[in-house]
Amino acid sequence: AVFFVATGTAANSLSMASVSRPGAVAFCHSQAHMVEDECGAPEYLSGGTLRMLPVAGANGRIDLAMLRHAVDRFDPGVVHGGRPSAVSITQSTESGSVYGLEEIASIGELCREKSLALHMDGARFANALVSLGTTPAEMTWKRGVDMLSFGGTKNGCWCAEAVVLFDAGRATEEFRGLSDGEA
Repeated sequence: AVFFVATGTAANSLSMASVSRPGAVAFCHSQAHMVEDECGAPEYLSGGTLRMLPVAGANGRIDLAMLRHAVDRFDPGVVHGGRPSAVSITQSTESGSVYGLEEIASIGELCREKSLALHMDGARFANALVSLGTTPAEMTWKRGVDMLSFGGTKNGCWCAEAVVLFDAGRATEEFRGLSDGEA
């Protein structure tokens, strides 16, 4: 399912809102655009039910061991501290590095194990594809990515961003409203 939106912030925020629930925690790199530059929009557009939790790692990429530690600190039986709901990775990162295909697959495996959605902020998606010499499918859904904020702005387009849900069944009522021209 593909939903066109005007900005990358809208794409990221709506992606996160689609997997939010009361007490939701979404994990991303500590230098991710969602944390550093989107002025709290992902949390705000979730209706206040989502909290972004930064995770460290070299060169703008989440360290898998640190991510596992961050996720494991939340007891699924105790709702007071938060409920892990998603992981967001940026491809290419704010610092210009790229997640390798195996890194994406490893994060995807952790997400499946912990029942978390995996989001890719693809503001520089084309750059990453060229850098890795791969296909869009190999860099996304074949590695466990559930949703992609596909960026056109950084490739010279204007108001040309999209949210791509690789499982159309995940298209919630909020996203279905966008496809009816309500954007």
